[in-house]
Amino acid sequence: MIEFYTCNKRLDRIEFNEKNILDAIKKKKKLWFDVIKPEKHEFMLLEKIFGLHPVTTEDCFTNNTRVKVEVFENNYLFSALYGIRWDHDIRFVEIDVVLGNNFLITCKTTKSKRLVDLGNNIEVIESLMKKGVDILFHHIIDMEIDNYFPVIDKLDEEAEKLDRQCFKDPTKDVLARLDNMKDKISHMKRTVFNQKDKLILLTKKETPFISRDARMYFRDVHDNSVRIADLVDGLKEELSGTLNTYMSLVSNKMNDIMRMLTIIATIMMPLTVVGSIYGMNFKYMPELQWKYGYFAVLGFMALLSALMLFYFKKKKWI
Repeated sequence: MIEFYTCNKRLDRIEFNEKNILDAIKKKKKLWFDVIKPEKHEFMLLEKIFGLHPVTTEDCFTNNTRVKVEVFENNYLFSALYGIRWDHDIRFVEIDVVLGNNFLITCKTTKSKRLVDLGNNIEVIESLMKKGVDILFHHIIDMEIDNYFPVIDKLDEEAEKLDRQCFKDPTKDVLARLDNMKDKISHMKRTVFNQKDKLILLTKKETPFISRDARMYFRDVHDNSVRIADLVDGLKEELSGTLNTYMSLVSNKMNDIMRMLTIIATIMMPLTVVGSIYGMNFKYMPELQWKYGYFAVLGFMALLSALMLFYFKKKKWI
C-alpha cells in the first residue's frame, strides 16, 4: 500500500498512479510516498520514475538491512535506519528512506502507530512539507529515535528487578533471564552504535539533499542518538555487574556449603579414629572389660566434638 501526498500551496492526498505522479512532478510539487508492505509493481513504478538503483529496491523489500546512509550518483540519498517498539519485549522496526529533489519515499514492512498518526494529521504534514521534504524526513527519523528512550526506561526497570531478585534468590531462572536480556542489549547496542555513526553523515555540508536548516535539526537527532548509545552502554554494564553479582553470590553459597561439609568431615575424623581403635578385635584391651567403658568412650567423643565446635566458633569459621 502506498499513500501519496503532494504539497505546493496546500497538501493533497491523491491516488497513487503514474499519471498523478508525473503531473505533480511537472508542477514541481513536493512529494511524499508513504510505503507500507508495497506490491512489487507499485515500487517498480517509483524505481522507473525516480531512477532508483535496483540495489535500493532490493533493500526496500529486504528485512534486516544493515544500517546505512549513502548517496546514489547524486540522484538521491538512501538510508536504512531502525526504530524500536516495546510490546512486552524489544522489537526493531526497519525504516528505509529515499530522499531526492522534492520527493521523499518512506518504506516499512509493518505499520508504525506514530507514522499512521502523522499520516492522518494533514496539518502537520502540510506544515512540514512546505518547509521541505528533508524537514519531513527529519521529523520521521526524530520520532523513531525518540522511541528509544521509553524502551530503555522499560529495560532499566527490568534490570533493577533482576538485580533485586539476584540478591534475594539467585536461581537458575534468574541467570537465564539475565543472559536473555544481555543478548537483547548487545543487539540493541550494535544497532544504536552503527546508527549513531551513520546519522552524523546527515549533519555534514557535503551530504546532498539536506538543506542547511535541516542539518541543524539532524544535529539534534545525532545528539539524541549519542545519548541513547551512552544509555545502552550503561545498561549493558549494569547487567554485566548484576551477572557478576549473581556469580559471586552462587560462589559464596557454594563456599558456605563446602565449609559446612568440611567442618562436619573434620569433626567426624577423630571420632572415626576412636571408633576404629575400639573396633579392633584384639583379645587383650582393658577398656573392653570395663563396666562403664562404652559410656566413657561416648562421653569422650561428645566432649571432643564440643571442643572442636567451640574452637571453630572462636575462629569464626562457623
